[in-house]
Amino acid sequence: MTECGVLQTLYTDSGVNAASVLTYVRRAAELTRRNRALLPYPLALAAVPHTFGLLNGSWSHGVWDRHLVIDPLPFLDGVQRGLMLGPNGTTWMALPFAAWKLVGLLSSPFTRTLYLDLDVYLLDRRLAPSLFERTLRIADVAMPMEAARAAFAGDYWQEEAGMGQLCSALMVYRRNRATDALFRGALGQLLTLQRPEACVDYTPAHNPKNLTKYVCHEMRQGDQEYIMQEWIRAADPTLRVVALPEEFYCPGVRLKGTNEHSLHADWATPYRNHPKLRCRSVHGRFLLSSDSPQDPSVS
Repeated sequence: MTECGVLQTLYTDSGVNAASVLTYVRRAAELTRRNRALLPYPLALAAVPHTFGLLNGSWSHGVWDRHLVIDPLPFLDGVQRGLMLGPNGTTWMALPFAAWKLVGLLSSPFTRTLYLDLDVYLLDRRLAPSLFERTLRIADVAMPMEAARAAFAGDYWQEEAGMGQLCSALMVYRRNRATDALFRGALGQLLTLQRPEACVDYTPAHNPKNLTKYVCHEMRQGDQEYIMQEWIRAADPTLRVVALPEEFYCPGVRLKGTNEHSLHADWATPYRNHPKLRCRSVHGRFLLSSDSPQDPSVS
């Protein structure tokens, strides 16, 4: 198993519009190609056979060093397999994208893995080495705080986990028993338990009238939510989790600069003497649209 490497996942469904899927894959490949300049590590793409069938043009050559065909079967128990297999017992029912991402995390060929969503754009060449060489000295898994979280989500995770919500768009982790159990448990919960509601007790602290106020919302069915649910529910007691500050990835922040070498982004703070932090990466779906720093059709 290679020591350090970068992992991405990409799931495409043959039942959706082929032209739009191909456009998205091409843009994702171009963004990853730009990131390679800041990543002196092998890059692996975890995907299903349909996705790799789309990566057959010259535009995709040299983007990823390894192609991993992922399969949920090895990571599910008998009950979960029965729920997920189709009527004939051989074909998979439609799985949410978050499930394929968790399968990808479990399939990493690296001892230490930096996972990046396809719309994460790196701005700091020191980021990956520091995560591998420094952060993983004190952590088994580290993710940035979810800066784009809603107020209710912040309240919910504070009550449930005693901390804010974490974001899995950028994640560094060790492959060991504790992280494998974390991702397997998250996958199992996502597929079979389905926690549709998250509730917060807003009953006033000083409550002379015995008022009771519970607020419930449907919980987003994403991989990061179930990773946190598994961490709360049944995480290995030896698991070490570190929350990275928001500037490690900045959601929805527009890039500044006139060329590839001057691109940067800032994360605003309320402090006058230090009003902005320099983003180490940005995360926004606009990077996979025509608003990208460079048109993806240009190679």
